[in-house]
Amino acid sequence: MRERVRAIPVDHEGHLLTIKRIKPEQMPYRVLPGGGVEDSDTSLEAALKSELREEAGLDDG
Repeated sequence: MRERVRAIPVDHEGHLLTIKRIKPEQMPYRVLPGGGVEDSDTSLEAALKSELREEAGLDDG
């Protein structure tokens, strides 16, 4: 089974960041940012940072 990472990003006002998924033939739904760990990821932390950049445009700053 492939390792996966997830984040629970909350801003300074306590708002939770979720991602809206829209798939054909389904009602839209929301998920937390995250995904599978790639072979190129050097750690789970690196994988999570990569997913946050890809899915939510977030970085360390």
